[in-house]
Amino acid sequence: MSFNLEKYLTENNLTIISKIREDVGEDETGPSKADLKKTDKDFRGLYKDKAKYAELQKKVKAVLSKYAVKQPDGSLKLKDVQAYKREVGNMPDQLKLLKQKIQQIENPETDTDEEPMD
Repeated sequence: MSFNLEKYLTENNLTIISKIREDVGEDETGPSKADLKKTDKDFRGLYKDKAKYAELQKKVKAVLSKYAVKQPDGSLKLKDVQAYKREVGNMPDQLKLLKQKIQQIENPETDTDEEPMD
């Protein structure tokens, strides 16, 4: 039996959405249902993206260890650059895109109209 973190967080109201629902008072209007759906969807995708990111990192490290030689100063030097590029393909670009996508969800830009306090 495996542990499903997403299910646990949702059932126990430990998600950001549930925190928002708790913070919203009775007289205040909360986020719209569309906003809640989008946020839930984003966070479901976040777990998948993180897993894919970790998997791609492992693949790139495996390819790097296959084609790299460790130098005495601790740096890595590629034995066969062309073969490395051929095997690694577009994985670095995929990693970069996934990292940006994960960071956008984890650290959203605030678009409030409030003025900063002096």
